[in-house]
Amino acid sequence: MTRMYQRLLNELKAWRSAAIPGLFVITLIILTRMFGGLQSLEWMAYDSLMRHRPSEAMDARVVVVAIDDKDINQLKTYPIPDRELAAAITKLQSYRPSAIGLDLFRDLPVEPGHQELLKAFQTYQNLFAIEQLPFDKTVTIQAPKSISPDQVGFANSMPLDKDGQTRRHILGATDPRYIDAVDAADHYKFSLATQLALRYLKPKGYEPENGKFDPNALRLGTTEFPRVQASTGGYINVDEGGTQVLINYRTGMNPFRVLPLRDVRQNKVKPEWIRDKVVLIGSSAIGVKDFANVAAIPVEDSTIYPGVKVHAHAVSQILAAVLDDRPLLKTWADFAEYSWIVLWGILGISVGRRLQAPWQILLVVTIVGIGLIGVCYGLLLAGWWVPLIPALMVFVLNGAGLSAGLLYRSKQTLEAQEKLRQAELEQIFNSIHNSPLQRLSFILRGLKDRSDSPKALIQQLDELDRELRSVHQDIGRMTQNQAERIRLGDDLFSLTIPLNELLQIVCDVTLQRINQFPAFKDVKVRLIEISSDPERMILDRGLTLAQKDWICRFLEEALCNVGKHGQNVTQIQVFCGQEYQYQVIRVIDNGDHQKQTRTGIGTKAANNLARQLQGRFQRFTNSPKGTICELKWRTKKA
Repeated sequence: MTRMYQRLLNELKAWRSAAIPGLFVITLIILTRMFGGLQSLEWMAYDSLMRHRPSEAMDARVVVVAIDDKDINQLKTYPIPDRELAAAITKLQSYRPSAIGLDLFRDLPVEPGHQELLKAFQTYQNLFAIEQLPFDKTVTIQAPKSISPDQVGFANSMPLDKDGQTRRHILGATDPRYIDAVDAADHYKFSLATQLALRYLKPKGYEPENGKFDPNALRLGTTEFPRVQASTGGYINVDEGGTQVLINYRTGMNPFRVLPLRDVRQNKVKPEWIRDKVVLIGSSAIGVKDFANVAAIPVEDSTIYPGVKVHAHAVSQILAAVLDDRPLLKTWADFAEYSWIVLWGILGISVGRRLQAPWQILLVVTIVGIGLIGVCYGLLLAGWWVPLIPALMVFVLNGAGLSAGLLYRSKQTLEAQEKLRQAELEQIFNSIHNSPLQRLSFILRGLKDRSDSPKALIQQLDELDRELRSVHQDIGRMTQNQAERIRLGDDLFSLTIPLNELLQIVCDVTLQRINQFPAFKDVKVRLIEISSDPERMILDRGLTLAQKDWICRFLEEALCNVGKHGQNVTQIQVFCGQEYQYQVIRVIDNGDHQKQTRTGIGTKAANNLARQLQGRFQRFTNSPKGTICELKWRTKKA
C-alpha cells in the first residue's frame, strides 16, 4: 500500500512539472486565438478541408447563363445591349422557369433596347434585377426605377474576409441608409440569391419567418439558417451586419448547369433544362473582371471564379437545405470550442509526459495529429466547423515540444547531479588519501620494523592496503570523469565491451579471489552459463554505460556474498541470458547461509538497480539448501 501511494505521489509530482508549461501553452494559444492571431490559419485549414470533400451530384434546379468572352466577340460590344438581354430573357421565359435573376447592373440604360428590358421586368414577375447597398460606405447603385422593389435583390451580398476570400453570404439586411430610421424594419431587403430561392420555394408552401432558436435568423419551414456572429468558428470580431450565413459550397466540377448566352440566342437549350428552374444571367468573361476569390472550391484558379456562380452556390445552398436536408455549416458555442482546445492540450501533456524516445514522440504525434484532422474533416462533412489549428497546435506543442523541454530539463538536472557527484567523489578521494591510507601505511611500516610482528597480520594488512588503494584509484578515475571503464580485480575494462563478455570476466575474476573468500576453495562444481548465442545472450540494448557498470557490480556482489556468507558450498551456478522476454542474471549455491536480520547496502543497491531497469530483484532460499539471487528485466525493443 505504501509503495502504491509513493508511486501515485511521484506520478502527481511528474504531472505537476509537466502541467505547468503545458497549461502555459494552452493559455497562450487560447489568448492568441481570442485576439485573432490564428484567424488566417484557421481560414486556410477550413478552405483546405472544404476543397477535399467528396463530389456531389449536380443541382439541376439552378442554371447559370454565362456571358463569356466568345459571346462578347460575337456581339462585338460590351456591356451587352439591353435589347439582347431582353431577347434572351423572353426566350428563357418561354421555357417557364421558376425565377430568373439578372446579375448585371442596369441603373443606366445600355441602348438600344432599354425600354424593351424594362417591359420584360413589368411583364415577368419572376424576373429579378440587382442593386448595390452602401455596406461599409460603398457606392450605392440603384436598380432601374420603374422596377417593383419586390423584384430587386442586392448583389453585394458576399462580404470579403481579410484575406480576400468569399466564405459568407448575406441573406438579408436593413438598408444602411435607413438603419437609424423609425421605420427601419420596413427597409429590410433580401439578396439576389435569397429572392430567387424564395420565389422557387413559395409555390411549395415555404414563407420566410424569424428563427425559433435565434429570432434574428431566417427560417423556412423547419430549416433555420445559423447566423454568422462576431466569433463564429474561426472568425474573431467579424462584421456581423445583416443576416449572414456561411456558404456551404456545392462540391464537384459541375455543381450546376452552365450555358453560354449564345446557346440561348441560337435555340440550343433544351426546355427541360430551364423549366421550373432558377436561372441566373451574369458575366464570366475574363475582361469584365466580375470575379471572387473562393479557395474553398477545387477549381484550377480560385482567384477568377465568376461572381454569378457564387450567387448560384448561395441559391443552391438554400434550396438544398430546405428541400434535401443538406447540412448547413454550423459552429459550436465559444465555451465548447475552447473546451475542445483545452482537451487536446491536456492530451498533448499526457503524450509529452509518457513518451521520451524521439521516434515514439514523432510517431504518436503524427498519428494522433492525422486523427485530429480526420475528426475535423468528418465533422465538416456533417456540417460542423470546429477549431483545427489551435487544437493541433496545443497538441503538438504539448506533445513533442513538452517532451523535448522535459528531456532538456532532465539533461540539465543530470548534469548538475553529475557535477555534485564529482565534487563528492573528489572529497572522498582526498579523505581516503589523507587519512586511512596514510595511517595504514604508518602502521605497516611500524610492524615491518619490528622483528616480533605476526607475519599473518602483516600479510592481511598488506592485502587491505592493496584493496584500499584499488578503491582509491577507482574513485580517482571517476573524479576524472573516466566512468566508461570498470575495475575488475587489478585490471580496468571498457564498459563498451558487450555485456555478456563483461559478465564472463566478472565471474572469472571474482571466483579467483580465494584468498579473500576461503569458501570458494571448497567449490567443486562451477556451472557458468553466459551464452554468446544472439538468440539467448544477454543484451546491451537500451542500457547506459552506468547501468552496465551496476549490472556487473550486481553479479560481483552476488558471487561475493556466497564467498562471505556461505558455508559448505560445493556448487555454484551462474546464468546470464534471456528467458522468454526477460534478461536474467541468476546466482545459485548449495551452501548454508545465516539468516540476515537487516537489509544490507548490496540489497538496497540491487533494488535500486531493478527499479531503474523497471525489472525485479529477489533473493530466496534454494531447495534443499542454498540461496538463489536473481535480477531480471524486460528486453528492450529494437
